[in-house]
Amino acid sequence: MIPIPTITQLYSAIRADLTTAFGAPIPTFGKNFLRAVAMAQAGKLKLYYLVIASLQKNIFIDTAEPEALGGTLE
Repeated sequence: MIPIPTITQLYSAIRADLTTAFGAPIPTFGKNFLRAVAMAQAGKLKLYYLVIASLQKNIFIDTAEPEALGGTLE
C-alpha cells in the first residue's frame, strides 16, 4: 500500500505549486494569507487521504470493520 503523505509534505507541495503559479517565491515573512491557505489545504488533503484509506480497508472482507464500529461487515 502506498504510504499516506504527511501534512508537512502536503504543505510543501502546495506551497511549491503556489510559488510556480505566482512566478515568485513566497517570502518567509509576510504573505501569511497564502501560507494559511496552503496549510488549510494540506490539512484537508490529509483528511481525504485518511478517509479514502478507511474506505479501501472496508472493501475486503478480511480487513473490514464490524458494522457496530461503522464498517460494512455484517
